[in-house]
Amino acid sequence: MTLLSLKLAQGELQILQLYLAEVYMDEEREFRMLLSDEWTVFWKRREGENRLLVSHPEAQEWVATIALETDFGKKFISSLADLKLGQSFIIGQNRTGTFSNLELMITWVSANR
Repeated sequence: MTLLSLKLAQGELQILQLYLAEVYMDEEREFRMLLSDEWTVFWKRREGENRLLVSHPEAQEWVATIALETDFGKKFISSLADLKLGQSFIIGQNRTGTFSNLELMITWVSANR
């Protein structure tokens, strides 16, 4: 199991919530988030069970796919809105399907980390 830990300041967290709202509440089906030259995260809306997957297609490339069912995606956005400074939210194995190989932790950190 791989843990992807994202540490976001308040403004970054709010921007992520806006993009995720487009995926899980509107018509947009996918959001691509470039974290660095090595990491890309795809947020997708999915029917059925949630899946969090990580792949390593190239020597210097990692791809994470966060595919959440619509209702869970909406609850996830609400959970992010409820975070307090220093708190984390983890989407773990107990909330995902049997084919998941990734856990995601999002932590709200101060802007001057």
